[in-house]
Amino acid sequence: MHSSEMIAFDPYGPYVAADKANYVLGPLGLLFIILIWFRIRDTRYRAMAIFLLSIAAIYTAALIAIIYFTNAIFYFEERHLRYSGIIVFLLFLVAIDQSGRSLAKSCALLVVGAFAAYGLISFTRSTLELGEGRYYDRLTGTSQKDQPAVVLEYLRSEQREHNWRSPMAVLLSPNAAIALPGFRVFVADRLPKAGRTEKIFVIVQERMLSNGIAERLLKTFRDYEFGSWNETRIDGTVVYSQ
Repeated sequence: MHSSEMIAFDPYGPYVAADKANYVLGPLGLLFIILIWFRIRDTRYRAMAIFLLSIAAIYTAALIAIIYFTNAIFYFEERHLRYSGIIVFLLFLVAIDQSGRSLAKSCALLVVGAFAAYGLISFTRSTLELGEGRYYDRLTGTSQKDQPAVVLEYLRSEQREHNWRSPMAVLLSPNAAIALPGFRVFVADRLPKAGRTEKIFVIVQERMLSNGIAERLLKTFRDYEFGSWNETRIDGTVVYSQ
């Protein structure tokens, strides 16, 4: 899975990791931070390490609080921990520098080079994806990274064919609203919803079916019969409609 892809996270339900390696990398990351601390704690950079690790801890705690205490269906991306990651990476370089070993410093250069290569490859892949047109919406001339352009075109074509009055589209992100003129766009959350409209579309990602998030989202629309949802799968996306 490309690292920039998003993972739906519902703290009130089971979370299915897109990559089982995440369950190993998490504890390893924590162990890595502890090793950095033990390397720096007896140096002149101790105060700096305490300050920076405190900032990272506060930032991460705030992120966790947002996940658990908001009603939105949170989409976790690697960019959400990028700030903390930069801090830890800087402390890692300081720890390597304090080791005084030429081999360790050579390893640090290799790590920096690996990150640079990864960034270049990631940027190239993202650029190629945009060039292939998967996320480029021709109607608005914008890049809709959260929603494939073919899904947006499907919704617009359905509207042109049936000419509904202000159909409702429930999206996981508000970014695609600009590409759906004539639609009433709502962002998905876990709050119960009452009432009906002439036509409703609920757009989720296929991975949300396996962890039950899609089902719980549909059940928040209490005035719609759960068994009556029509399902259309397009490019890794599931469009439910009634």
